[in-house]
Amino acid sequence: MLGGEEIGEDLGYGVPRLLSPERVKAVAQSLGGIDAASLGARMDPQAMEAAEVYPSIWDEADVFDSYLAPLYESLREFYAAAADADEAVIQAIT
Repeated sequence: MLGGEEIGEDLGYGVPRLLSPERVKAVAQSLGGIDAASLGARMDPQAMEAAEVYPSIWDEADVFDSYLAPLYESLREFYAAAADADEAVIQAIT
């Protein structure tokens, strides 16, 4: 998912990246092969908490169903729509 061409300046968490339409299609295909239920079965909240994965919520009850799964599904939908439209994607964390 990460990759592409660096564009612009560091916004505080790294340089924004441009993913070509071809790369977007590859990301969409990869994400399409892992649904939220499969992701949930592989998620280890204790390991995520121990690794200090942001945000520090992994020890909260039902965090997967209420937080991660909906965001993951939105990400899958976003990349699928961009791939279908043959669009590039700019990735930036601000």
